[in-house]
Amino acid sequence: MRGAARRIAIVGALASCSSYGDSPATPSPDGGEDAGVVTDGGGSLGTDATDADVGDEAAAPFDGGLLGNGSFETRAIGCGAGWNAIDNTTAEISAIAHSGANGCKVCTAEPGKHVVRAQIPADGGNFGMQAYFHAANDASAPLAYEEISFQQSNGNYAGGAKEKSVPLADGWTPVQVASTMPSTAVTVTVDVGLDAPDGGGCIVVDDVVLVRQ
Repeated sequence: MRGAARRIAIVGALASCSSYGDSPATPSPDGGEDAGVVTDGGGSLGTDATDADVGDEAAAPFDGGLLGNGSFETRAIGCGAGWNAIDNTTAEISAIAHSGANGCKVCTAEPGKHVVRAQIPADGGNFGMQAYFHAANDASAPLAYEEISFQQSNGNYAGGAKEKSVPLADGWTPVQVASTMPSTAVTVTVDVGLDAPDGGGCIVVDDVVLVRQ
């Protein structure tokens, strides 16, 4: 029952996260880049996300909703299948994990927002996302950063993006954003990483969930 209760809690949190990230986001310059994310084909909204650190032995495995590798367990170059490092960002699998065996360590030597990106086709609706962030053993950790955005068929930014930068707390910090897909858009893009206004740094992200609400 504890695993079922957590699934209900995550769906409820994402359903109410439209209050997050209300400030307008700047268009993503690489919004049209196809990250080749594997989806479940049926648009499943299942969110069986679990907290590895709560010790529930009966908990269901993590499910990223519309993302095929939201927990970074399918390993490949960088942070695994379906994720691309964007704009002078490096990414690698990390043993620091919120659930499962892997997290994604995102690093940069430059100031600004640096992310790994996943992108899926969609045909409209309200979308919510959540990710967990953890310091990567840095003396001064950067801000956790995530953005949801939408693109037209030609790759141009379609509007409606929401972004949020959050200071890290002890342990894992969850961050949520939500937005409505514009009628002209055909893809949803998820960016997760770090916001380092004063310089570079590293952060670990895990258990990224995207759902259609």
